[in-house]
Amino acid sequence: MVSRRLGITAFITVLIAISAISAIPSAVLAAGPYLSSVSATCTYGTYVASAPVYENGNGEVAAVNGGGLFKVSAYYGEIFLGSDSFDPPSVLAVQELGSGMIVFNQEVPEGARVDFILYIEGGMYDTKSAIATGCAKDVVPPDVRPPGCGALDGEPGAVVGQVLFDQVAFWAPKDGAETHDPPIVISPNKTLWVYGLDSSAQFWKVSLGCAYLWVPVGSMGPNPDNVWHNTGLPSGREVK
Repeated sequence: MVSRRLGITAFITVLIAISAISAIPSAVLAAGPYLSSVSATCTYGTYVASAPVYENGNGEVAAVNGGGLFKVSAYYGEIFLGSDSFDPPSVLAVQELGSGMIVFNQEVPEGARVDFILYIEGGMYDTKSAIATGCAKDVVPPDVRPPGCGALDGEPGAVVGQVLFDQVAFWAPKDGAETHDPPIVISPNKTLWVYGLDSSAQFWKVSLGCAYLWVPVGSMGPNPDNVWHNTGLPSGREVK
């Protein structure tokens, strides 16, 4: 009889604990980094990861940045389409943590739902979906997708640079070749592999996620982190 009473007591304790968890306000559960914006075409998607702001008790507004390496993956149903990663800024007052673009491993049909998942140090943190639209206007030049469409590493002569301000990426090193529908906007402090300059010396060739892109020469600067120590960008290297 005693063991049976102990079993009932334990069961009731578990029920109380479950009830307490379910009673936590959604605002508390959501208090952390999240995907504030996502969009998709048939061949690539874009995302913006942000952090909620709060009053820290000293009359200052701060943002939760979560810390660690952030990764965003895209899925069409159970099909993995690709991913991108970034290091969030260490300044807690920054609400936008990072943004980027994912070139899909395969095309999805127009109207398809693409699910984006935000991971922090390997754990899933938030999800957000977008409907693939504008596919008739969506043009990704064949040489944008490298073989295997995996994360691009540096090649001899390339260095990692830092984006200085919000910058729309270009598909080609010329005016009028900006990405669009939606535009790919690279946020400040984002670090990218920089391969060199085009023949006009007006654009840097960079890689973002699974794509080679171009950005105006004035939008990139040296990376001041503890690995690159403000190493100069490869201005003497012409690339195509």
